Amino acid sequence: MAFAGTWSSCFLDVAVAVLLYALFKPVNGTLSMLRRPFRLSMAAIRGATLVTHLVALHLLGGADSSAGLLGRAASTPRPCSASKPSMPVFTST
Repeated sequence: MAFAGTWSSCFLDVAVAVLLYALFKPVNGTLSMLRRPFRLSMAAIRGATLVTHLVALHLLGGADSSAGLLGRAASTPRPCSASKPSMPVFTST
């Protein structure tokens, strides 16, 4: 649910940038034009950050963890592989 809220706020940021440009254009068109790319780049960076969070969720939890975000039904849960040692254990003979 948090992803959907943040995505919608990114889209609303773009709409606010366009509305603020239209509102302040009669006052000072140059300054209004200079502000617009900064606000749009902020929305783009937030969107890219959300994509990296979704990719990390997918990589850490498998495909089933992101099923609810993508509108799919989750399948049978898989065992977590985090309990396995990440480095090989060497024994002396």
